[in-house]
Amino acid sequence: MKKLNKINNYGDPIFHIHNHFDDQSAAFPFEWNCSRKIIKYGQMLFVNSTYVNNFADDENRIVVSRFTTAKNGKDYIQKICEYWHSIHPDIALWDWSRQDIIEFVRMQMVKKATTSPIAPLYASHALKNYCMFINQSRNQHTQGTLPDGFQFNINDQARRDIMEPLLLERGLTYEEWQDGDSYGMIPLPIASVLLANAIELLESKESVAAYSFFSVWRRHTVHPSNCFWKKSGSKLDRLQRYFRDRHSENLLPIDKDFGETFQEAGLGDLTKLPWKSVGGLSDFCKNLMKASLTILLLLSGFRISEIMSLRFCDYEKNHGEWVYKSSIFKTHEGLRVPRVLHDLTALAAKCLQDISYLDPEKYSLNFFHRGFMEGAATAALQPEKNMQQWALGTSSFNLKTVSRWLNDFYQNFTLNDFPILKKECERISPHQCRHTWAAFALRRMDGNVEERIREHFLHSSGSSMTKAYTKLKLNEAIKNSLEEDYSQEVVMRIAKTVLGDRFTGPAARRIIKAVGNISTITSEELDKKIQDVSSEIERFSATEWGFCVFFKGSEKTAKCYDPVSRLPDIDGGSGPTICPTCPNGMHNPLQEKNLIRVGIQHQHISNTHPIKAIGKLSADIVQNIKKRLEGK
Repeated sequence: MKKLNKINNYGDPIFHIHNHFDDQSAAFPFEWNCSRKIIKYGQMLFVNSTYVNNFADDENRIVVSRFTTAKNGKDYIQKICEYWHSIHPDIALWDWSRQDIIEFVRMQMVKKATTSPIAPLYASHALKNYCMFINQSRNQHTQGTLPDGFQFNINDQARRDIMEPLLLERGLTYEEWQDGDSYGMIPLPIASVLLANAIELLESKESVAAYSFFSVWRRHTVHPSNCFWKKSGSKLDRLQRYFRDRHSENLLPIDKDFGETFQEAGLGDLTKLPWKSVGGLSDFCKNLMKASLTILLLLSGFRISEIMSLRFCDYEKNHGEWVYKSSIFKTHEGLRVPRVLHDLTALAAKCLQDISYLDPEKYSLNFFHRGFMEGAATAALQPEKNMQQWALGTSSFNLKTVSRWLNDFYQNFTLNDFPILKKECERISPHQCRHTWAAFALRRMDGNVEERIREHFLHSSGSSMTKAYTKLKLNEAIKNSLEEDYSQEVVMRIAKTVLGDRFTGPAARRIIKAVGNISTITSEELDKKIQDVSSEIERFSATEWGFCVFFKGSEKTAKCYDPVSRLPDIDGGSGPTICPTCPNGMHNPLQEKNLIRVGIQHQHISNTHPIKAIGKLSADIVQNIKKRLEGK
């Protein structure tokens, strides 16, 4: 880069900047879409910024530590100046209202060019930089260093207030956005396809072959390359050798074990291994890791940082469930929740455990380990000390690597099968998964949710999913937004009386009455009616025994009404014996089956309990459930 030594003056079209680290200079042009007066002000703000810290001497030399950092600062100032010229050209910065500043910052935080229906946001450091220059202009103007400046400082609370509407629209908390996400919830139809891809891979014939391969290998521990096809020698893999030698005395124990294990696993039709090399098996196992991560993120409710801390030795297996030995753990928000894996999440954990040359429990491997790679096999062939060193030192993938895997799986599997989905959702990130999990949890009793996903939530131990989505300390506004979205969806379905989509109960009748006869109105009028009805619903909660559709102003009629707080205790006071008599309740066919089960249980108690008073209570519950099921 050519050295320059020119004086800089406010109003010049170019500033010449010197980098003292490498003793080089560069030209910084100020070709901005705004007046010369505003450009001059922007140059003053730039020179007085922390990136420059004023002119270096009487010759107006500008010295910086890094060109890129200084240029980034100049770019933020350019945004301020061009917005000023475009929106408020005749108003001094000091005369901008607080709302003017808020509108400016919000506009800058939304990315312009995007294919997403809801544009993603810039990262939190962009907000930090805009606020830094806004605060700098105010402080230096009041000190007399700058001729103009904003009247209001932007503190931490103001930053939250600025971002709240943008984050709410994208289903994010301020903390999650600060952690690096700016996209919001994964659309549920896409999440369902993504999960279907992951489940299909984990249950595929090739996956069963991989599980079988590693189980046999751990019993014999030969070099893995000796298990695959070779260009020289016998040229056959271990499974091919089994079929060649199974009726002769030449059959080796390891070949016999391969053949019999594969047949016991239902793979009797395989006559050779699905992979030609150790590398081929490793590549396939990495895809299994990505599929397992997808399931754990979308169906456990854990953050990726929490998933990365999971180890196989910390779990006990109990009737298909994986139960954390210390039973609870604490998130960084201070919330204590059980680390139980069941059904599909247990399937994912079992997959991760089964694809390793080393015993994952014995060597305390993390869930996302390198145990399927050739280096692990090499370590497993070494003395015990070497195996322990490998397990402690290089056995795990890091968080940065694993964080990319969810989107990798989405791109290579889901979008590869359904490229049209890219228009709806171009990429995904782990930060979006907790809200997607909460939306699935809210819909766990909905026939519209894919059956395998619904079954996963319904099989949760002790019905812990009943209110689980409220236990993750989701931002209150975001939790309400999830409920509002679902309530609008259900109101629409009730209004259109979709075949096989039946809702029964006083709340459903109230919605039908409020919407009226939809056959006589236009689609625009229907949307307006649905919006009006939905706006009257203060809470919309789903349980195994019904929906709570809590309308505004119906506090005292709610059966879970708390006379002390004078509010309904929807999350803590509901139950299958309470809600059937509540005017805010309704149910669908899935929930009806659960109500029938509860009714049968209480009918038995009514008939057999030795204490008549308790039997009478159960008999009353049976009658209330009958009335609800009969639509009364």
